[in-house]
Amino acid sequence: MTGHAPTPVPLPELTTRRCPFAPPREYEELRDRGDVGLLTFPGGSTAYLLTRDADVRAALTDERLSSSINAAPPREGGGEVPGWFFGLDGPDHAAVRSVVVPHFTARAARTLTPRVAEMVDDTLDDLVAGPGHADLVAEYCVPLARRMMRLTLGTSEADDRALTEAIERMESPELDQDAWRAAVFDAWRAAHAVAASDDLDPAGVVARLRADSRLTHDELSSVLVSLQIGGDVPVVQFLAMALRLLLESPDARDGLLAGPHDVAVHELLRYVPSNNLGVVRRVTAPLVLGGTHLPEGAVVFSSPPVANRDREQYADAESLDLARTPHRHLSFGHGAHRCLGQHLAVVLAERALVGFVHRFPEARISVAADDLASVDSATTHGLSTLPVGLGPARTQPTAPVSRPRRGGPEVS
Repeated sequence: MTGHAPTPVPLPELTTRRCPFAPPREYEELRDRGDVGLLTFPGGSTAYLLTRDADVRAALTDERLSSSINAAPPREGGGEVPGWFFGLDGPDHAAVRSVVVPHFTARAARTLTPRVAEMVDDTLDDLVAGPGHADLVAEYCVPLARRMMRLTLGTSEADDRALTEAIERMESPELDQDAWRAAVFDAWRAAHAVAASDDLDPAGVVARLRADSRLTHDELSSVLVSLQIGGDVPVVQFLAMALRLLLESPDARDGLLAGPHDVAVHELLRYVPSNNLGVVRRVTAPLVLGGTHLPEGAVVFSSPPVANRDREQYADAESLDLARTPHRHLSFGHGAHRCLGQHLAVVLAERALVGFVHRFPEARISVAADDLASVDSATTHGLSTLPVGLGPARTQPTAPVSRPRRGGPEVS
C-alpha cells in the first residue's frame, strides 16, 4: 500500500493563528494543500493529523479507525473498567448508544427549552445584581454548563460537584501515568456513586436510564462520565469564545439578534474553534486517507475546527455569515460517535448568547485583546477568563427566540 508522505506540523501550543477565531495557521495550510500532517509529541511518539472535510468525514465513519485508544487503563492487578463507553466501537457501542440516544433527541431538547430559558434568565439576573462587571467564564459560562448538566441528567448540586471535581483531576495535565490511572478510577467510582444516588430527579436522564435497566450499573456509570465530560469544558469554551466574538463585533451581535437564532448558532459552531486536534482514533488495519498510507497501530487525529473552514465545503469559508444555510459542520463530530448532546447544546447556546446580547447591549470586554488569558492545548482552544464591563441592563428577560427557517439548518 503506497501513498504520499505526511507533512510534519507543530503541536497546537507551538502554532500561530491569523486571529483568535481561526484554526492554527499551519493546519489551515496543510488542509489547503490537501496534505496529511504528522505530529511529534514529547517523548517521540507520533500521530497523523487530518484537516480536510472529506478526510475527517471518511475517518469518522471508517471501521478501521477505532475508539479503543480511548479505553480506560487497566486496573491495578489487571482487568478493565466494566462498560467504559469511550473505548467502544461497532455493536458494543451501538448497543449502549441505542439505549441512551432517545433521551437526547431534538424533541427531547425542545421540551426542556422553557426550563433552559428560565435558567439563563436566572443566571443573567445574577449578573444584573452584581457590581456591573463580571468574568463571563467563571460567572456565566461555567454556571450555565453546570446547571444545564444538572437539569438534563437530574443530578443534585452536591453529586454534580463531586463528579466534576473527580473528572477535573482525571483531566489534569500534571498527572504522571500512575496518578492518571488512579484518577480515572476515582472518576468512574464517583459516577458509580452518582448513578446510585437517592437524590436523583426522577425526570432526569440518569434516573430514567437506571429505571430502564437495559444498561448495567457499570455501563450507566461510564455513560455518565462521558456525558459529564462532553457537557463541561467544550460547552464552556464554545460559549466563552462565541461571547468574545459577539462582544468584539457589533455586526455579529446584530446578526445574531436578527435571527433565525438556530441558524446563527450553527454558523458560530462552524466558525468558532473551541478545540484543536479533535477526535483521536487508532488504526486497526492499514488504509489510505488523504493520499497517505496509515499503518496498523498508528494514531490519527481528525480536526473538525480546521475542516469547518474547508473552502471545498463552504463558499467564503473564512467569513462569518450568521444567515448561512445549509450547515454540515463537524463541530459535533460525525458518524456513529456523533455528540449525544448536540441538540441540548444548540438550545443552551441560543438562549445563552441571545439572552446575554439582548440583556446587556452595551457590554464590552474590559481588557485589551492581547491581555485575555487564553487556553491552548491538544484538546482545548479558548479562554480562562473573559472580563467584561456589563453596562446598563435591559429590564425585560431573554429576547424571544426566533422561529427557525423552514426545516432548520441541515446538520449531519
